[in-house]
Amino acid sequence: SLDTQAMSSRVRVFGIGSPHGDDQAGWHVAHILQERTAVPATVVRHPLDLCDVISGCRHAVIVDSCVRGGEVGSVVGLNWPDDRIASKSRGSTHGVDVDFALRLAEQLGNFPEEITLLLIEIAACDPGGKCSSAIVAAASNLADQIQCQWQRADE
Repeated sequence: SLDTQAMSSRVRVFGIGSPHGDDQAGWHVAHILQERTAVPATVVRHPLDLCDVISGCRHAVIVDSCVRGGEVGSVVGLNWPDDRIASKSRGSTHGVDVDFALRLAEQLGNFPEEITLLLIEIAACDPGGKCSSAIVAAASNLADQIQCQWQRADE
């Protein structure tokens, strides 16, 4: 059995997205984890909102989408700080990327000891469109992996 109280202060998942097609990938992961209540997850509508929500946890897991020409649905995992985060998150639909938001949060203090970025490769953002079945499946797989990894770490 999971001690969700203790875990909530350790690992939190933050799904970043927008209502534009496959850019909803991070939201899908957060919603799946919220339904299962296995790992605390928060839906983040704008990267700058990370400054408010990541304080107080030991390990932040941030799920976002990226367009880098890789295989659609593939996941890149990076640990902060990493120069590749800026290049992976450039071209954000939000106007402000995750790298900038994390640098700002770090300056504001109360920063997690550990930050993992999980970036789901998408083909394109369809303004106001639905998330493709490939990305919904990738989000579901990633939610499974996150749940397995952090439940094991908690045992």
